[in-house]
Amino acid sequence: MPSAIIYIRYLSIVLIIGSFLSLTNLIRAQELPHDGRYFERQAMTAYRAKDNAGFLSNLQAALRLRPNHPRILYNLSVAYVLSGKPAEAIQSLGKVAAMGLDYPADQDDDLTTLKDSPDFKQVLAKFAENRKPVGSGTAAFTLKEKGLIAEGLAYDPNSKSYFVSSVHQRKIIRVDAKGVASDFSTPADGLWSVLGMKVDASRQKLWVCTSAMPQMEGFDATKDKNQAALLEYDLRGKNPVKRHLLTDRIKPHVFGDLVIAKNGDVYVSDSGAPAIYLLRRGAHELETFVTNDQFVNLQGLAFAPGEKRMYVADYANGVFAIDLATKKVTLLATPPDATLLGLDGIYLVNNSLIAIQNGVSPQRIVRLTIDGDQIAKFGVLEANQPAHDDITLGTVVGKDLFYIANGQWNLIGDDGKFAEPSKLKDVVILRLPLTVH
Repeated sequence: MPSAIIYIRYLSIVLIIGSFLSLTNLIRAQELPHDGRYFERQAMTAYRAKDNAGFLSNLQAALRLRPNHPRILYNLSVAYVLSGKPAEAIQSLGKVAAMGLDYPADQDDDLTTLKDSPDFKQVLAKFAENRKPVGSGTAAFTLKEKGLIAEGLAYDPNSKSYFVSSVHQRKIIRVDAKGVASDFSTPADGLWSVLGMKVDASRQKLWVCTSAMPQMEGFDATKDKNQAALLEYDLRGKNPVKRHLLTDRIKPHVFGDLVIAKNGDVYVSDSGAPAIYLLRRGAHELETFVTNDQFVNLQGLAFAPGEKRMYVADYANGVFAIDLATKKVTLLATPPDATLLGLDGIYLVNNSLIAIQNGVSPQRIVRLTIDGDQIAKFGVLEANQPAHDDITLGTVVGKDLFYIANGQWNLIGDDGKFAEPSKLKDVVILRLPLTVH
């Protein structure tokens, strides 16, 4: 039996060839001629050709460029086995297990020669431990509506209302202080898929990322492809919605998330043609704030204390720090026993980042303690909860993180249709207490 698929949203699906997991055709990734993905593809070609030496050497090259990458480490263990190096294979697998991840190594045909090894059994025991529930999240509320593909969550402290965005149904739902849900947006708003949202409570505005995606109802590639906009809703009912459209339609664009500065400026991440855009307070045109060759798939944003620098999650690389004055971009160093693959939303709490990590298995909520240009500590706050079915974005309210537990992206295809509609569930928002550290 082949290894598990790592489901990565906003990137192409992982291609499985036997036990070899390969990211091919990274839709929104910039690729250098000989970066890690190049060597992974070369390794896949060697694996197909039963060139075990080439399989191993290319994965070793990929790992040098992308240290501690769990997919590469797992596939490297297969390469070691096929090259007659069982001790190295178990060591590589052990690194993956130590990251708190779960791979069905016991079901992988390429690893059967390890089955009698006591060290391999210890690694399998660690994988089993990583499947146990972690955290104390409880249901905050449930939306009795299936097929939303819920993505964004925002909170308005003035009205004590929550806003939930829908990728598939192209709308925003408001849940009031009494828990009553109703459509907040209207078809006249011209929404595409609705992704990240934030409330500017002091100015009573709801800021919304909307992007044309094939998973939305009525997607028309001719008129919708590469469309993205930032919408500004006035929660006081005056001038209810303003549309700030990205005019470039040559490159792929997906506005996924945003952050609001204290002065009212709004920064937006684009995971398609990776960049961060800025809408200055009172302005009507989006401007490119920063691009960088290291960017691959930008997601959540959060300010450091004092707003002198900003953090941005990159689904492929981890967390970047951006100096807002100089626009210098720094990739934060990752602890050797952790992976930052698949980070989505990030939120600053008590000088740490709370991050939603939905690009690994198990999907989880983690805390990243930052010290200068490195992540000094990595901890798992929640994972393997029964309600989890593709966790997405969240919002911090008081001392709690509220987040969407079951976005259910895995149930919809690129044709905008549900292969198995009977599997769709009501949307659950979990509430996770954030203890002070």
